[in-house]
Amino acid sequence: MPGTSCPSCAAELPTAPGFASWCPSCDWNLVTTGEEQSTWRLRVQRRLLDGASDRLVTKLSGATRIRSRARTWSALGASLLALPVHLVTLGCFAGGLWLLITGWLPASTPELMPRIR
Repeated sequence: MPGTSCPSCAAELPTAPGFASWCPSCDWNLVTTGEEQSTWRLRVQRRLLDGASDRLVTKLSGATRIRSRARTWSALGASLLALPVHLVTLGCFAGGLWLLITGWLPASTPELMPRIR
C-alpha cells in the first residue's frame, strides 16, 4: 500500500503487512487505549509493559538507568516490614536454644513425649 496518506495531516504513511498504520508526523492512530475501560488489571499490565519497554530502551541505548525515588522508598518499606518477621524468627530460635542449653526444657522429658507402643 505505498502512497497511503494520513487523513489528519496528509503526510505519507509508512505501512507494513500485519501492523497498524500510524502517522509519525501527527501521531494519528497511535493511541487506541482511550476507548478501553481502565480496570486495575489494565493499569497493572500497562505499568509492567511500560517498565519492560523502559528496560529495553535502556539496554539498547547503552545508558545507565537512574533509580527513581519511588523504588527506593518502596524497597525501604518492604525491608522495614520484613525486619520484624525475621527478628521474631531469630528470637524463637535463640529462645529455644537457650531453653535447651540451660536445661529448663530437657531434650528427653518422658512426660512430654507421647507414648508409642
